[in-house]
Amino acid sequence: MSLHLTSQQVKDTADAPQRQSAMAREARVNDGIGELLRWMKDMLRNGIIHLPEKNQAYWENTIRRLIDAQAPGLAGMVRNIQDIAYFREGWQEVFLQQLLKLYIVIQGYQHLEALPAPLQQDVRQLCGFTVNQEQLKSFQGITDTWMVLGKQASEQDKLVTERYWLYGVNSGRSALILQFYARHFSGAGFSLQPGTAVHGELVYFPSAQPLRALLKTCQLTHTPLRFRGMESWEEVLEHQSMLCSQLPVYPEQLYTIASLQLVQYRQQWYLMDRQRRLMAVKPGAPKLWKLLAITGGQAMPMAVVGAGRDYEPIGVWPDAHYQAL
Repeated sequence: MSLHLTSQQVKDTADAPQRQSAMAREARVNDGIGELLRWMKDMLRNGIIHLPEKNQAYWENTIRRLIDAQAPGLAGMVRNIQDIAYFREGWQEVFLQQLLKLYIVIQGYQHLEALPAPLQQDVRQLCGFTVNQEQLKSFQGITDTWMVLGKQASEQDKLVTERYWLYGVNSGRSALILQFYARHFSGAGFSLQPGTAVHGELVYFPSAQPLRALLKTCQLTHTPLRFRGMESWEEVLEHQSMLCSQLPVYPEQLYTIASLQLVQYRQQWYLMDRQRRLMAVKPGAPKLWKLLAITGGQAMPMAVVGAGRDYEPIGVWPDAHYQAL
């Protein structure tokens, strides 16, 4: 007796190893989350007052277990909690905010099927699941002239991460382009120059509030980078309230604000708008002296990156032309 398989049966057979691998990973992530929850509950039971005294091993053991459980996103969130300045005034509030974000992501993953499909994608990415970028490139994107307003670079475990912040001239949308490469490796895939503009098609990663994107096509253009944006911090907070209602754990955002002035108050740097509302400059933000040199301490249209109460200036419009920091 001959056996004939349909094309669907052949496809299902070929996909079986991939499905088994995905199920095995999800089981490991669930085990890692269970252990993480026990660790968090023990931490709160014992009281957070002793956290400044904890050594590095206290955090690194949990981070390594999450990496072993194939949940690198959650490991990164624990690392952010480890990196809090525990000897600064008010660290308790920062700690509880970070811990709450971690707990929300955990709860989201444990109730994934009850969430809207775009939010499911956000939760999975926050846990560390990746998106197939080749498949993403097959989707239709947004063609616009994109102002490259800033670049931030960081390094961890010899892996360099470059973050490019873009703003669409016609769409008015912000975008974050990420690039990763090993330190001392000269083969970076692309290099966008802050203070320039590119014309191209950009496709966003799936999200309830898309921000991260990749460029499908990119061509340098000489379009002037004229200011477009918000009037005050009040508009920023309104935007973040909307964000939080749809994406409770949202990343740092790019904002362009019509008039901000760098001021110092009680030995802390702030950015003050026209209504004299203050938002703190992110601790460790670079190039503040360059910003002072450009602005002379005067209020100017400014591009900033941040969320909540902390922001990092990345460029200003001292005249009709944009200058990246």
